[in-house]
Amino acid sequence: MKRLQTGAQVEMLDTEALARRDLSRFHTILLGIRAYAAREDVKVYNARLLYTALWPGTVSCLSRCPGRCVCLRTW
Repeated sequence: MKRLQTGAQVEMLDTEALARRDLSRFHTILLGIRAYAAREDVKVYNARLLYTALWPGTVSCLSRCPGRCVCLRTW
């Protein structure tokens, strides 16, 4: 686990974590702009990620939006 300059703790989730760990312990899961293109496991476990957004956390994904450079979509 890393700590950012802002004081936030960051943990990278590998395939095992996406598949089996309790994702509800995270307040927020942030996906990079190319997460779905670069990691097959993110696509495979998409339902688990979105379920986490329903209870109790947030899943945010950086993505390109028309007319903008990057926007943040949150579920």
